[in-house]
Amino acid sequence: MGSQKQSQETIEHLQRKVTCLTKLFEEVRQRYERRESRQEDLNIISDLKQVVAEQEKDLACINEEKRYFQMRLMQLERHLERQSSAEEDFEDAESHTHQRDAQSAAAPPPPYPTQNRPSFLPANPNDSNPNILIPPTIPEGDE
Repeated sequence: MGSQKQSQETIEHLQRKVTCLTKLFEEVRQRYERRESRQEDLNIISDLKQVVAEQEKDLACINEEKRYFQMRLMQLERHLERQSSAEEDFEDAESHTHQRDAQSAAAPPPPYPTQNRPSFLPANPNDSNPNILIPPTIPEGDE
């Protein structure tokens, strides 16, 4: 009976110690949370916020540039599609012309009309003019 009473007292004593230590821990934690920030910590936080702001600005610029190049790529693809379809139409027309030319080889081709003629075509197709101007396939801009 004496050892049981002594064990009970030891348990109560240890429970009081645990309660006391828990209160002490809570007080220390609250003081830690309420403490003033050190100046060096504040400086680091400020520097990191500035770095994050700069990176966000750079990211926004990069995203805008990406959008621009995507739009430019789509424009160039449309241009190339139009150009290739025009070349196919030209090749089809040229093959029909060759067939007609084979049938009537004696007739010389008519000269290009001077009106409504593209500026890069020579006035006479039989001229071997080395100064023929061919427009660029990809328009250059001020972008």
